[in-house]
Amino acid sequence: DTPDVTYDPSKIGFNVVNPAAVQYVEIHGTEFIREMESSTRRAIRAAVATALNEGLDARPVAQMLKLKIGLTKQQERDVQYHADKLEREGVPPSRRMARVDAFKRKKVRLRARTIARTELAHASANGQETLWAEAAKEGKLDTSRLNRKWNTAGGPRVCPVCVALGKLKPVPFNKT
Repeated sequence: DTPDVTYDPSKIGFNVVNPAAVQYVEIHGTEFIREMESSTRRAIRAAVATALNEGLDARPVAQMLKLKIGLTKQQERDVQYHADKLEREGVPPSRRMARVDAFKRKKVRLRARTIARTELAHASANGQETLWAEAAKEGKLDTSRLNRKWNTAGGPRVCPVCVALGKLKPVPFNKT
């Protein structure tokens, strides 16, 4: 007794909000972020949920986050090291302050972009997992006939672990 599942491209929507992804970010969002106040975590979860509901990518989320986040302790040390280096090089105080400020803004931009990308990816992936599990439970998806394959965006920013995972052969869907 197999459910009747017919492929109809006219019924596929790629602009549909995945409520499971929104719910995931509202409950679990920011779990992987270090050194973050709870009020900032709430703001990040809200920004990512808004992005998912409105179909936004990481760029506008990162723009929103830049106003709300600070740097990690390590990033603050990097800024201080940069300031000390400029002082040792004899850069005049006014120019040094401007360059340190620009360096710090760059670090905040990078952290905001990283958080936005990571949170959107986690929410989307976990929301999709939830939808697949619900479909399987309802008998609408036969997961025994599916495989999983690790995909990356490619490029120089992909970590070595993800590159290695991307080279693996597909594995059965239920074996993770």
